[in-house]
Amino acid sequence: MKKVLIAIEGGPLTETVVQHGINLAHLIEAEIGLVYVVDATGFMGEGGYTIQNYIQDSHTEAKELFAKLKSEFDIRQTWNFIEDGKLAAKIIETAIEWKADYIVVGTHGRTGVSHLLMGSVAEHVIRLSNIPVLVITPEHK
Repeated sequence: MKKVLIAIEGGPLTETVVQHGINLAHLIEAEIGLVYVVDATGFMGEGGYTIQNYIQDSHTEAKELFAKLKSEFDIRQTWNFIEDGKLAAKIIETAIEWKADYIVVGTHGRTGVSHLLMGSVAEHVIRLSNIPVLVITPEHK
């Protein structure tokens, strides 16, 4: 059976990315995997809020998002992955370990200085992955 791994992050593009991932999975009769990556790089806590608190809260948020998306899109069966680390690297690593046939990611379409400062997870996934990547932009809504 084929497998489609959909990278989610809970932002405004998430539902669009998931819908396109589901469409691809139905088209090729594939299993669906959802991956949520918690990147604590640069975390700066305040008032006793630690990196462990941040990671734990992020894992809880991921589980709630998985449940919401599964219900909203009437997904009967998914594989759910919560990974800690660098976004692009963990998406690719999960795809390889799960033996995904496709990766679906979203991009916010930043350009100029914001793109230079923040980079693009989707761009890194495309460059580093040997697995085909479907990139969803805000225009796909």
